[in-house]
Amino acid sequence: MNEKNLQHTHQFQIDSIDPLGQGVCKNSDKITFIDKVLPDESGTAVTWKENSKVRFARMTSLESEKVSPLRIKPECSHYQDCFNCSYQHTSYDSELKFKKEAFLRMLRALQYQSTIDLIEAPERFYYRNRIQLHYDLHQMKLGFITPQTQSITEVPHCLLVRAELKQKLEELYSHQSWVQLISNQQPKTGHIELYYLDQNIQLNVNQPYAFGGFTQVNEVMNQRLKSYLLNFLEKFSPKTILDLFGGSGNLTNHYSKAKVTVVDGFQSTQAQLKDWQTFQKVDLYSKNECKNWLLATPKQDLLIVDPPRTGIKHLAEILEKTQARHFCYVSCNPSTMIRDVKELENYRCTHAALVDLFPATHHFESVTVFERIG
Repeated sequence: MNEKNLQHTHQFQIDSIDPLGQGVCKNSDKITFIDKVLPDESGTAVTWKENSKVRFARMTSLESEKVSPLRIKPECSHYQDCFNCSYQHTSYDSELKFKKEAFLRMLRALQYQSTIDLIEAPERFYYRNRIQLHYDLHQMKLGFITPQTQSITEVPHCLLVRAELKQKLEELYSHQSWVQLISNQQPKTGHIELYYLDQNIQLNVNQPYAFGGFTQVNEVMNQRLKSYLLNFLEKFSPKTILDLFGGSGNLTNHYSKAKVTVVDGFQSTQAQLKDWQTFQKVDLYSKNECKNWLLATPKQDLLIVDPPRTGIKHLAEILEKTQARHFCYVSCNPSTMIRDVKELENYRCTHAALVDLFPATHHFESVTVFERIG
């Protein structure tokens, strides 16, 4: 499908908010998605990308009589130009409402008719233990890449980073001191990551994401996620658990009543497995490697699946071989979760939760619990 960049303006009226935090406008020839708007608002937008079916636009003005009563002044000075946050123009209660409505619409594909458990964050800001910033020595800028323009938005006062990182972030921008970190051997474009890990601030240039060992960016909400999962582990009382994409064993290191096998393509350098956990190195995206691993894998009582945003391949084969009575799918991208599970014939979704690990952004973590039928 060909895409083209067009800078023409048009009128809009917003019907709803989609899972990406975008307003959905249906009053024109194409469905239009617009950032930082609210339901029932009307105004003018400029198109920045368009294809044969949809267009994407940026709001340029609102009709004064159509401004939503839910609209508030954003707290962050970068908000209007930064794409990372999607909901600072409304309250946290409204943000949660929009996220929950979007998740419920997605769950219709699973014929899920029950309610969603909502696990909200105690703080909307100052929660991220790491931040990855893109640099461009040609532009002499450091920050987040804005999709509309592919330019860099500088964010020296980002409100999402933990208090421990705030000063270091501001120091990077002071007199463009970040430039001194880029040696002659480094590329002209790349990234710098600040990471608060083990009570220390790490600064890495052009290293893999979460260099030094992956942890959830929001530790408070990580603990709430684990507590939510623990309720089901206690309820189901499994004796054997497969913790797929388990990394450091984060999701199962608090449940000692089962033999847990943590499976991942790599083991975190920070991993300190508990006595009941063992680690198996398996590339779960490799068809042959996964097939060989399954041949030697016995039946399991329960699976926990926590894949990257791209989802999990071979889920049906893994469930068929392990014959797990239950599985819990933890996802930072519910759309790929829906794709992975909607064709499963022998399982039904019994519980769903929205865990708000990423307040102020459109992202959230979902937990769906499935039970084998028949």
